[in-house]
Amino acid sequence: MGSGGISEHRVQKRNPEPEYLTNIRTKLYDKVLPGLESFSADDWNRARDTANQALSQQSQLLSRIPETLTQNSSIASEIATLARTGNLPSGLASNLNASVNQELQSSMGTMLNNLANRGVVNSSIMSQGVNNLSKQAADAYNRNYMTAYQAALSGMNSALQGQQADTSALLSATNALGNIPSQAYEGAGAGITPAFNLWKAMQSSYDNREDYDTVVTQGNSSCITGDTKVRLADGTDIPVWKLLNDDEIQAWDFEKGCAVSVPMTAMFRRYDDNGADVIRVDFEDGSTVGVVKEHLFFDLDAGKFVAVSKDSQDFIGHAFAKAGADGHVSGVKVKDIYTDGKVSETYAPQTGFLNFIAEGFITGNDGQLGLCNRFDFDVNSMAYDMGKKAADLENFGLLDYGEFEGIVSRDFFDAHRFEEFSVAFGKGLLDMGHFKEYLKALSGCFLV
Repeated sequence: MGSGGISEHRVQKRNPEPEYLTNIRTKLYDKVLPGLESFSADDWNRARDTANQALSQQSQLLSRIPETLTQNSSIASEIATLARTGNLPSGLASNLNASVNQELQSSMGTMLNNLANRGVVNSSIMSQGVNNLSKQAADAYNRNYMTAYQAALSGMNSALQGQQADTSALLSATNALGNIPSQAYEGAGAGITPAFNLWKAMQSSYDNREDYDTVVTQGNSSCITGDTKVRLADGTDIPVWKLLNDDEIQAWDFEKGCAVSVPMTAMFRRYDDNGADVIRVDFEDGSTVGVVKEHLFFDLDAGKFVAVSKDSQDFIGHAFAKAGADGHVSGVKVKDIYTDGKVSETYAPQTGFLNFIAEGFITGNDGQLGLCNRFDFDVNSMAYDMGKKAADLENFGLLDYGEFEGIVSRDFFDAHRFEEFSVAFGKGLLDMGHFKEYLKALSGCFLV
């Protein structure tokens, strides 16, 4: 961590793309491209014409639905009126009255003929006959009314059911026509759909990961090239671009004088559209580390961390600390320092120990030189000079989290032992104001 002009932006993570994904992509192209090349625009045009025709027919059917709904409502209203009032439709009422009159006339004629044949026609007999006719009239009307009422309800119900069936058929046909456009286009693209679905599934397996990283550009930003290998917790070395945020990597613990495995607290990815000059640091054992601008190495000759840049020719011949797989530290001399082409993306993993092991060397990120060298070292034990450290802490005291609350999390504060940074500030190795501004700008890169 350091100070200076800082800016940040976001870039996609998948550059460079993993080799396995590149291979799958190439194979899929081989499968997909022939289908794409053989696909004819005529198929698409026919699908479009079919879709347009179906939509036109659907529009015509939709225009008929309001009329059928009105008819449904009218018939239902007639049924309700008949049930509520008992009044038969005018045609049925006329027929009912005619039927009753006809039946009464027949009964009247039969009664008069019978009386005349018997020679008995007087007022009392006539009154009795009329009374009998009244009863017959009432019975006939009731009997014929119920028949007519039931017939009216049955007819109306049949009409309503028929009208509802017509409406349902219209809606069903409208819905079927609405499905035709998608079916037509699906049919037109059926030849390439399987390959396309396979492509989507493959891409989703990688794209569902977080797409972007916050990338920080700083005036003196330190980064290593993507091919530089970083040591994992299990001792294997992998290119830094393959690191995942939850990977544990190895760093050097100067409290105990040994290598330790720790989680990353931040991951800085620097992107330069125009490409940045690569500084190649070659060592006599054949090792090489690619850096941009500057990078920290532990110099056994100087007894502290030093910042190596393209102008650091004075470090040629110095022995830099390299940690072997067995934890033993040896000095490997710098053979050459030179520029070696350009690179767009560079990386800087961060740990709570302010260093990590790259290509076996104990290295740190530029801008952190003052923090890394806040205490004096004993190069024989590769640990702090604990006596001098105690004196420094006694002299400068400890920082309180309240100084950084709202800037970094408590976990981040504790992981980096911020309380001991008081020594760097006290010795003038770092400016508090610039340091806080730097932390705010880098906040999108912190992992804790």
